[in-house]
Amino acid sequence: MSPQGTGEKSKPIVINKYGQDSLPVINGNGMTGEGVVRLYNQSFWEINNLEITNNAATQGDRRGVEIKASDFGLVQHIYLKNLHIHHIKGSEGHGNTEKRTAGIYFATVNDTITLTRFDDILVEGCEIHHIYNQGIVTNNEAGMGDYPGTGSFHNKKFTNLRIRKNSIHHISKNAMIIRLCDSTCVIEYNVCYETALSETALTGKPVDPSRRHGNTMFSRSCNGTVFQFNDGYLNR
Repeated sequence: MSPQGTGEKSKPIVINKYGQDSLPVINGNGMTGEGVVRLYNQSFWEINNLEITNNAATQGDRRGVEIKASDFGLVQHIYLKNLHIHHIKGSEGHGNTEKRTAGIYFATVNDTITLTRFDDILVEGCEIHHIYNQGIVTNNEAGMGDYPGTGSFHNKKFTNLRIRKNSIHHISKNAMIIRLCDSTCVIEYNVCYETALSETALTGKPVDPSRRHGNTMFSRSCNGTVFQFNDGYLNR
């Protein structure tokens, strides 16, 4: 599902369910190469109350929700609330390709022509489980190693990111990888468990144990980002 267009600051585009029935299901049916729900170079969106899945017999390049931008400028106001994202059969491993398979993935793809970054991002009240390889990821594919204090950090950083009140479990690697965030960003009241699981634990099939290690929450190239009131346990 790739909805088009951009909202306005006071009038975001909203996707939501009708009534009190069960969540509408968006099933990728094994598709690869992109997210089941995806936005590209778009701002002012709120996506709420969906069930998103993309299972398959074999691992592959898969994401549940994918928010990407390339040579765009400032991506603003992307809110993801009360989503149930599960059984996203990405790729288990430690390379950049594997680390880009996730339940929710935010990334700048390219910023060589126009500086591109994210502001006012919210992930709240989601349940994310049985995911290869990560739960929630923030990234800049053009250069995620720009540490605070370097000139390029301010051109790439996420600002006003809030990740809160999510349940993330049964993840093959990290529940979260938080990159390039500053002191306006807060990760709080999340519960993360059964992380760094091998494929054996997720599916019962044997796998090379060297592909297994990971962290409950992992941060890189951040400056003053606040992690508070989170629970993490059963990291394998």
